[in-house]
Amino acid sequence: MAKLREDLPSWVVVRVLCGKEIGIEAHLQRRAITTFLPLQRVRRYWSDGPGRPKVEKILQSALFSGYLFAHIFPFETHDLVTTPGVMEIVSLRGDHIEVEPAVIEALKSHVERSADPMPRGAKVEIIDGPYAGWLGEIERSSGEERFMVLLNRITNGQRWHVEASRFDLRAVTA
Repeated sequence: MAKLREDLPSWVVVRVLCGKEIGIEAHLQRRAITTFLPLQRVRRYWSDGPGRPKVEKILQSALFSGYLFAHIFPFETHDLVTTPGVMEIVSLRGDHIEVEPAVIEALKSHVERSADPMPRGAKVEIIDGPYAGWLGEIERSSGEERFMVLLNRITNGQRWHVEASRFDLRAVTA
């Protein structure tokens, strides 16, 4: 845990208001501070009142609740800590904790891998189940377990809900 170098920017851990990470990151970026906020998809349920059905939503939330990363020079610490919602730069015995760039890259890679593997418009082939061999296009994803696939073979462009556990989908190139 060395002091931040004057001549190079360093990645630091920033403690922010819990639940406000996305807005605070946007504010920091408007101040031209480079940030990284690892996000994860989470499933939430709520209803609009007693007796109303629960609604399921897939939302983005911080992977590390109440924290984000900033890539700063030492002279930028004032701009960082005076941003609304920023509580502090995490430090140990007065020295800011510097995060190795390899750790940031590993986190970015993890976040990329856990993003929706089948984005809308992706060409897919169903390789298991009664529709094996059929080509289609992802029209909508309902989380990681269900997809709506537009099948063009014989079905005249009908849409089918495909359970990921029952059908094995893979991206098709071309």
